[in-house]
Amino acid sequence: MKHFFILTFLSFTFSSFGQLDAGTIHYTGRVTHMYDAEGYQIEIPYEKQNSNEVFGEIYFDSLNLKIDFIATIVYMLNVTLQKEKQWVLYHKRFGSDKTAETVFYDDLLVYQFDSLSFHLDTVRTIAGYSCHMANYYLTGIPYEAWFSTDIHLGGNLLPIPDDIRGACLEFTLLTDIADVKYTAKTVDPTPPKASRFEMVLLFKDALKGTPLFPLVERIYDTPTTTSIPETPPPPPPMRVE
Repeated sequence: MKHFFILTFLSFTFSSFGQLDAGTIHYTGRVTHMYDAEGYQIEIPYEKQNSNEVFGEIYFDSLNLKIDFIATIVYMLNVTLQKEKQWVLYHKRFGSDKTAETVFYDDLLVYQFDSLSFHLDTVRTIAGYSCHMANYYLTGIPYEAWFSTDIHLGGNLLPIPDDIRGACLEFTLLTDIADVKYTAKTVDPTPPKASRFEMVLLFKDALKGTPLFPLVERIYDTPTTTSIPETPPPPPPMRVE
């Protein structure tokens, strides 16, 4: 079974001249592959790739990092990192199964990638930023990411190798049932409000164990637009005259 979440805190903390270190990256995405019950990867033709309810944001400043992604209508990931204390609040929803956890960075399971190669001579502009390509393999399956070192997130909350520096403006999000490719559409350099990074529970009665750090008591449910649609009843039998 494929696992989705990875967090690897980047070891470098520099902020070079002209490098964006606060703002919001807005993404749209599309489902590129599905997985059957045995984990076999099935490629979806481009013209049939579904982009409905597939979007996400990365919010960041010098002290915080947050990702908020919808990966198909049944999958959601929301993770907040407070960098100095290395506090992580992790929410995941898969269908009707909702979980929330408080963890520290050092206690997180990290992906082991098969290989990683960079193509620094390959340049592509995404959302106004010059990006280079990186290729990597996970469980024998190839992936690629386009990254810009002109954006400094100060951490990594995506399922990509931590050796990829800067911000990935195109990458593949891995879920148990599908691969979803996200592409940045806009990068807003306005620093997010501090309230964006509050440790707020999203799901009622979903927290695992005793919280490791203080949480905001306000609790929100996921909007109904991201819930699993009900299966329509079968059509009535045809009447034979």
